[in-house]
Amino acid sequence: MIADVVRVAVVLVCGVGLWAALRAFRGDRALVWIVGLGFAARACGSAILFWVSYLDFPLASSLQLGGGHWFFAIDGVGYFESAERAASAGPGAIWTLDPTLPSVFYIKTLALSLYVFGRVVSSSMLLNLIAYLGTVLVLCRLADATGATRATRVFVVSAVSFTPSWILWSTQPLKDTFFLMLVAAFVVALHHTARATRVGRDALVSAVVASAAAWALLYGVAGIRWYFAILLLIATALTTVATTWLATGRRLRVGVALAIVLAALSQAVPAGAGPYLPDWALDILHPWRGSAPSLAIAMVQAPAEAAAVAERARQGLINSRGSTEIQLPPDPVAEAPALLPVADVSVPTDIAAATAVPDAPAPVQTAAPTAVRRPETTAQKVFLGGVAMFVPRAIAQRAGWIYIGGGRGLLAFAELDTIVFTTSCLGAVLLVLIAVRRGLRPDPVFWSVLGLTVLIAVPLAYEATNFGTLIRQRNMVMLGFLLLPLLLGRPGDRRTSGATTRA
Repeated sequence: MIADVVRVAVVLVCGVGLWAALRAFRGDRALVWIVGLGFAARACGSAILFWVSYLDFPLASSLQLGGGHWFFAIDGVGYFESAERAASAGPGAIWTLDPTLPSVFYIKTLALSLYVFGRVVSSSMLLNLIAYLGTVLVLCRLADATGATRATRVFVVSAVSFTPSWILWSTQPLKDTFFLMLVAAFVVALHHTARATRVGRDALVSAVVASAAAWALLYGVAGIRWYFAILLLIATALTTVATTWLATGRRLRVGVALAIVLAALSQAVPAGAGPYLPDWALDILHPWRGSAPSLAIAMVQAPAEAAAVAERARQGLINSRGSTEIQLPPDPVAEAPALLPVADVSVPTDIAAATAVPDAPAPVQTAAPTAVRRPETTAQKVFLGGVAMFVPRAIAQRAGWIYIGGGRGLLAFAELDTIVFTTSCLGAVLLVLIAVRRGLRPDPVFWSVLGLTVLIAVPLAYEATNFGTLIRQRNMVMLGFLLLPLLLGRPGDRRTSGATTRA
């Protein structure tokens, strides 16, 4: 009975969402075709991969894990199994799911999807399709609110719809598509909060609703990737709050309102992250746990603690020994490469290693450089990660910048995804430069997204030791780039620019 009620509610929400999406497209046939093709690519790809693996068809058998799962989503198996156990026990078990599980908020959402639509892998793909449409909808709503040009809107929606890796992750029970939707929706909620705060007393209800939505979305983000939620909170505090306060003539009232919003948002992170949040971060977000001096000390020591977390994550990825480890190229004076056998690789158990692209399962002879080196200095680590993030492997290795092994027959896909990723980021930067040249003004949230993109890109480049992991994580950087051109308002527009003053 409960499942039937939830199923009807989901259908109604999806119907309203589809109606809102059609309105957001404003009759633009190009957008309708782009979103339709993106939806079809995900739906058809999910169906094909599911049935091939579920029925154990003799097609790419070495890449199948059975039951609808594939090798590039090893961690998806763990997510699905945890969600399936919770769904089989009912809504109570879903609500009280063990908070120590990785990405517990996504697992709860996946469990709800399995409870409503059936405990099979294909239900997770339905969730991803809904998340894709939700991402497109909130981006179009943001474009409407800021007055973004049609070219910007089409470019951003095209990048979201046709980036190869975004399509691939949608075909498996992975958190990426759902996570990106939460982040995009948070930015939209933050934009509405900042705008309502500037408008005045008449927008109080809108400000409260938008702030509550932002809190819930940040809670969800923290329940999937706690470190991203912290960076998102920092970027919001340092940029959006400051620029919104400076852009209005009602500074006392706006300052108090923004302080309340920021204080509330700061509690969404520990609430969502749960036991995953480090003690040093909890000391800052829950200052009542200690004295004022301890809070000051915690804030001073936070950068060093964050750097230690990044280094531990990097060492953990190195210890996973993924075959696509990002390394320095062979020393030119070292001995020539030797032919080494490649051993069969079993399914890894470490989730960090799960996204690595393993070696071919059949023993073969391949040239393995004996003098490949790991980076030692911080500059080398950031440089290698940045190159692997933005430069196609064939170009980077030919230039002598990096060496990446492995691939398991998917190197062409990885190269295509890198090209699309880099092109999308550069295109977004070009759109921003054109908009600024035409006199468009950055929305206060623009600076928050810009700061967030930098704050996440540098640690990802530093931690990048495995290309299979990086190819998934860098989507967080791409989303930041795509949001930037949507956050440039029309010149002189009191609703979207920061020029609102006291009437």
